[in-house]
Amino acid sequence: MLIPRKIPPLLKEGRRIRKSQRESDINIVLSAFRSFRSIFPVGYLSTPITTGILFYEVLEKYGVKTMEELLATGSSLLFEEIIGPNTTSGIILGDKLAQMWRLPIIVPAVFEAKSQRWTQDDYMYVWYQVIKEMVGHTIMRDFWQYSNGGAEEFVHSVEMQFKLLLTPRISYEFPQYTPVDLFPADFADQKIEFPEKTIKITDQNKIDIRVEDGAVKITEAIIDLYQRGFRAIKLLSVLSQLVGITHCVDFHLKTGQYEKQGIHPCYEINKTAVDYYWQLALAVSRENLEEVKSS
Repeated sequence: MLIPRKIPPLLKEGRRIRKSQRESDINIVLSAFRSFRSIFPVGYLSTPITTGILFYEVLEKYGVKTMEELLATGSSLLFEEIIGPNTTSGIILGDKLAQMWRLPIIVPAVFEAKSQRWTQDDYMYVWYQVIKEMVGHTIMRDFWQYSNGGAEEFVHSVEMQFKLLLTPRISYEFPQYTPVDLFPADFADQKIEFPEKTIKITDQNKIDIRVEDGAVKITEAIIDLYQRGFRAIKLLSVLSQLVGITHCVDFHLKTGQYEKQGIHPCYEINKTAVDYYWQLALAVSRENLEEVKSS
C-alpha cells in the first residue's frame, strides 16, 4: 500500500478546475502534498471556513441575507467573524482528534491562498484531489450540513466510498454516476499495492455517516435555512447528487452489474429514504429545479 494512491487519469480529472487562472499554482500545492509518503491513509477533517452554521448566525446578527450584503455592511466582517473563528476552532478540533485517534489528520482550514486570489473552486479542487489520493477517513465536523464546502466534501467522499465517477449531465433530473474500479489491473506491473478498505466517513465522534444520514442532515439544514429566510441552492444541488448516487447504486445492484464488474458496495443505500428527503427539501424551498441543476 502506498499513499498517495496511483489513480487512473479518468478518475483524477473527474472534477475539473472551473474557470481557474491558477492551475500551475494548484499543481505545485498538490505536488507538496504528494511528497508525503505513507503506508497508511490519513484523516481529513471537513470543517467550515467561509460558510457553515456560524455564517448564517452572523448574517442574522447583522440583519442581512447574503455574503454580498454582509460585505457591504463591513468588508472585514467575513474574516473577523466567520473565517477567523472557523479556522481557529477547526485547527483546535483537528489537533484534538489527531491526538485522541493517533491519526495524521489534514485540516484544510490551515491552508489559505488569499494573496493569490484563489477561488472556492480552486480550493475545492485541491481538496478533492487530496481526498482521492491520500484520505482513508473523512471526518465531518458537527453541523457540517450547513457548510457548502462540507456538504460537497461529504458527497465527494461518498463517490470514493462507492467507487463512482460523476459523468456529464445530459437531460436527466439528477447527476449521473458510473461505477469505476479505482485500482485497475493496468497498474499491477507498477508493483503498487492499493488500499483494500473503502474510505470511511464518520462524524467527529467516530460514528459512521451513511448516505441516508447525510441526506437527512442536509435536508434538515435546508428546511431550517429556508424557514429563516435564507436560500440554499448549493445544498439542494449537493442533495441532488446524493440522489444520483443512490439511483446509480440501486440500479447496479438490481441489475447485477456490480457483480459482473467485481465491485462490492460497502452497504446498500435506502433509495426510498433519500428520494423522500430530496422531494421534501425541494418542496419546502420552492426553488426552480433547473436553477438547482445549473448551480
